Amino acid sequence: MRRLRLIWRHCEKAKGRRSNLINRFMRSLRSLRSLAMSYLIISFFFVNSLFALDLGFAKDDGGQPGSMLEYGASARAMAMGRAHTGLADDASAPYWNPAGLSQIEQKDLVTLYSVMEEKTGYGFVSYAQPTLDLGNWGFSLINLQSRDFEKRDADGLRLGTFNQDESAVYISQGFRTNPKWGFGSTIKVIRQEIDSIDGIGYGADAGLMWFVHPRFQMGLTGRNLLAPKVELKNSADRYPTDFRGGIKLQPHRAWLIAMDLAKTPDRSLKIYFGTELLFKEMVQFRVGLNESEITAGVGIALGDWNLDYAFGYNDAVKGFDDLGAMHRFGFHVKFGEPIYEQKGSARLQRLGKTLLAQLTKAMDSPEMKNTVELKKAINQTNAVVRGQGYVKPADLYTARGYLYYFEDQYEKSVQALGEALSFDPENSVLKKHFERVKALVTEERVSEIVRFEKGRAKRYYEEGNYRETVRSCKTILTYRSDDPVAKAYLEYAKKRIEEPIQRSLKIALAHFDQGEFLEAMKHLVIVKEMDPTNQVAARYMSHSIAALKKQASIQYQMNNPKKPVEVYEIHRNPAKSQEFYSQGLMLYSQGNIRDALKLWEKSVRLDDTNSMAKNAYNRALLELEEKEQ
Repeated sequence: MRRLRLIWRHCEKAKGRRSNLINRFMRSLRSLRSLAMSYLIISFFFVNSLFALDLGFAKDDGGQPGSMLEYGASARAMAMGRAHTGLADDASAPYWNPAGLSQIEQKDLVTLYSVMEEKTGYGFVSYAQPTLDLGNWGFSLINLQSRDFEKRDADGLRLGTFNQDESAVYISQGFRTNPKWGFGSTIKVIRQEIDSIDGIGYGADAGLMWFVHPRFQMGLTGRNLLAPKVELKNSADRYPTDFRGGIKLQPHRAWLIAMDLAKTPDRSLKIYFGTELLFKEMVQFRVGLNESEITAGVGIALGDWNLDYAFGYNDAVKGFDDLGAMHRFGFHVKFGEPIYEQKGSARLQRLGKTLLAQLTKAMDSPEMKNTVELKKAINQTNAVVRGQGYVKPADLYTARGYLYYFEDQYEKSVQALGEALSFDPENSVLKKHFERVKALVTEERVSEIVRFEKGRAKRYYEEGNYRETVRSCKTILTYRSDDPVAKAYLEYAKKRIEEPIQRSLKIALAHFDQGEFLEAMKHLVIVKEMDPTNQVAARYMSHSIAALKKQASIQYQMNNPKKPVEVYEIHRNPAKSQEFYSQGLMLYSQGNIRDALKLWEKSVRLDDTNSMAKNAYNRALLELEEKEQ
């Protein structure tokens, strides 16, 4: 039996090893399959592009109506062979596919400038603005200028030179109907001017995006669905309608592939291909190919900014004029609070209003007290309160008062609703609910609360704790609004609170008027500690900080400092540097020189060009050394 068990155990181990080998083999097959699929897809796009180019499917569109709108937008897209219909994830989306605006989460700005042949320059600038309820908007400007063309009469006699100017303005909107689909449209105005003759036309585009997977999406756009017609003297150019489809494939987080197909009636099919590789989260390498050029480029990320360069070689394909190399430059910047954070806050505030209306209705409908709907509303209201969804104090205290009421905590409900009434004393509905809840507290309990709070008010007043005195007096007056003792204590406590605040504020303003901003800051900090909501103190603190910054930059220069601040090679963050500088000013104004020095040192480390922080650091260092001697 023992031998049989050993044999059985040996077979089980062999089976386990065999199973592990099979699993590893299957994982390898899956990895190879993914790699092979990526390779096949790229090869398919690339070969088809070459096939179309070599067989002459695509012809040059130069000189055709609307050719100005074919030059492209953003150096990133140009470096990727102009394959951007399925990508369109920045402010250039109005040009490529207005539905791409639905992906924008921050304010976004894209620019492009290209120097072309024959004294011609091409520029593009576009701004995208996300909104909470009206979708995302894009505003774009395209301009093509050519200078110093020869002007001749019918006999060929030279009459001088003339200029040609073409421009277009796009106003676009993109929005999502659900997480999978995005839609967009564009209205555009096109203007042409040749010498002294000009004309204007109006058109419209539309597009859609299908977000199949976080790493795969498709786009389709129809350009000039409403075709612009530009009349110049006796001739008129009508821009052709064209349709363009594209995909974006992201096999890896740092690797992006894009491909477009474009078709215009009476013209050949065009294929565009591009890819982008992200290196070290900072540098993007891009290459592309289309019917007229081979492209390449690089992007460098500097915080929220991206500097982009694209190179295009137009002599790469047979059948085209030798336009040589073209260079495009541009930048891309994102700024502002992400829209999803604003949407979350706005959604919470809207939900809070809806829930407050439900609770208000439930206060007048006793039959709703134990319903499932009310319990759900109570749970949601608690979540809104925790998430700070009630911005107005009156709404916050009202919601709390109702929640306490439905939880049968009538004393807390009375106090919360009393606070709400202090912010909104004319609210008749709130008054009615307040009186109803107050009636649920027995007279015996009211007497007990009043007696207890009077003892606390007296004790706090004698100890000099005037804020707690005010709180106790307000509780008493909530139940007995005509109590003379509570009124007296409340009046005297408020005076005692206001006296030092007004005194310190008056001293601070006097120092501010004399230009003594550091002294003003010391007293303003005292005011803010006593009254955090004091708006006058807050305003003068910001003015003082601004004045100190200006004063430091003018008066204190780094002339042979005793101990210069050391600068370390780390990632620059000017915004954080400025924040540390301002915090240091606050500490310095309170007399805390050592901690101010630490913050100013951090400020300089984050931005070695912050001369104000350097000057403040060196001045404070000298001051500290003088004190310690």
